[in-house]
Amino acid sequence: MKLAIQTSSGDYALGLIDGTGQLVNAISRAPDTAAAKNIGTLYSALMQKAGKETSALTGVMVDLGPGGLSSTRAGVSFANALSYGANLTLTGVSALEATMLDAKRKTDRPILAMRPSPGGACFWAYYEAGHSVASGCEAPDQLFSRLATEGKAFALAGPLRRIGTEALRATAAEQIDIPAADLACFAKTTPILPITNGTLTYLEPITNMDGAHHIAAKDLAS
Repeated sequence: MKLAIQTSSGDYALGLIDGTGQLVNAISRAPDTAAAKNIGTLYSALMQKAGKETSALTGVMVDLGPGGLSSTRAGVSFANALSYGANLTLTGVSALEATMLDAKRKTDRPILAMRPSPGGACFWAYYEAGHSVASGCEAPDQLFSRLATEGKAFALAGPLRRIGTEALRATAAEQIDIPAADLACFAKTTPILPITNGTLTYLEPITNMDGAHHIAAKDLAS
C-alpha cells in the first residue's frame, strides 16, 4: 500500500493506494484550516481512518508540482522524511500529468494541462494520446494566441478559475476545471525517481520547466 500526498493546489489531500492502483482511503482539508497546517496531523487522521499503521506502507508518492511553492515544499519534505524514517520507496508525481489523467476521463481531445505560476505566468504541458509533446512556462495570453493561430482542437485542464485571463474566457477550447487532480490518478502517472546523494535519496519540488523531469519548452508547431 502506498501513501499519496498532494499539497501543491488549493486543497491538501492524502490517500492510500492499494496494490491494484485503487484509491482505498483519502482525506483532504483546506490549507487555511488549523489542522491542515501540520501535514502530520492529516497523516495521523488518514491512518486512523483506514485502521492502518505506518508499517503497512510500502512506498510514498508525492505531488512535486508545479504549484504553490511553500505548500508543495511542505508536502515533499514530509514525504522525504517519512520515506527515510520508515525505509519506504519514494517516487514523485507531476501535477500536470495528474491533471491530464484526470481530464482524460472526460475528453478524447489532446489536453493542455495548466497550473498558475507567480507573476501571471502559467506552467503548461501539452499531451497527445496521454503523452507530453511540449511544455513550458509563459503568460497564458501569449500561449493561447499561438494556439489559436495553429487551429488545434484541444481541451484546457487545470484550476481555470485561478488562471482566469481574458484569453482563456475567449478561447473556443473545451475547458475542464480541475483545481486538484484526483489522488486515484497518482497510480497511473510516470514515476519521477528521487535524487541519490550517497546513501540519501530525496525529491525536490518542480519550480521551473527546464528541470530534468521535463522536456524543454518548445513551440507546439515544431
